[in-house]
Amino acid sequence: FARAVKPILVAKGEYVLRAGDPGGTLYFVCKGTCAAAFGGEQLEVLTPGKCFGEIALLKILKSMAAGTSRDAACAQNTRVADIVAQEDCELFQLEVDAARTLLKMSPNIMMTMEDMAKR
Repeated sequence: FARAVKPILVAKGEYVLRAGDPGGTLYFVCKGTCAAAFGGEQLEVLTPGKCFGEIALLKILKSMAAGTSRDAACAQNTRVADIVAQEDCELFQLEVDAARTLLKMSPNIMMTMEDMAKR
């Protein structure tokens, strides 16, 4: 898992992603806080230990398993909210290709991702 995730730094006020962007990356908040918002209304504050992007990633992986190309699956599963760093943040990101490789090595991770998506 440690080789599959990549650390990224996001400055305060910077968008991590925007509603309507293609999906394909799962993010874990390691340090700092991010806000999830839609239409200017804050939906949730994401603190260390929280993640976002799991629903789109899960849908993309299932679409790809059914034969949809990676690009088409990502384009069909867009982001539903804006995520903005409320302070300087350290995040880990798990891209769809790395997640797919990880699932091949450890299929039980899919159940964990499905549990995360239910929250």
